[in-house]
Amino acid sequence: MMKRNLFLIIFLISIHFHFESVAQQAILKIACIGDSVTAGYLLSDTAKESYPSQLQTLMGGQYELKNFGHSGATLLRKGSTPYFKTKEYTDAIAYSPDIAIIHLGLNDTDPRN
Repeated sequence: MMKRNLFLIIFLISIHFHFESVAQQAILKIACIGDSVTAGYLLSDTAKESYPSQLQTLMGGQYELKNFGHSGATLLRKGSTPYFKTKEYTDAIAYSPDIAIIHLGLNDTDPRN
């Protein structure tokens, strides 16, 4: 878990430096796509505590992060709740992000899938 968090931080820092000149001209849109981890399942205040909200705080005003998490979503098309069949999927596509962070696969390990 610690390695994943470190990887995510390094990844986000590299994105920041890579797009720094572009971000000065326009706000970059980032779609956080995923399952309950992205949605903030069981958090008391997802608007402040979910990882997309935390990333928004860390990355600042040059970026606009939106949360397109759907609890129970699977990456598998034949899974119990395929992400591509959710409203969040449609909304994420319509958002037309510059960057997409995808966190799917956890629910694919469920024996149903």
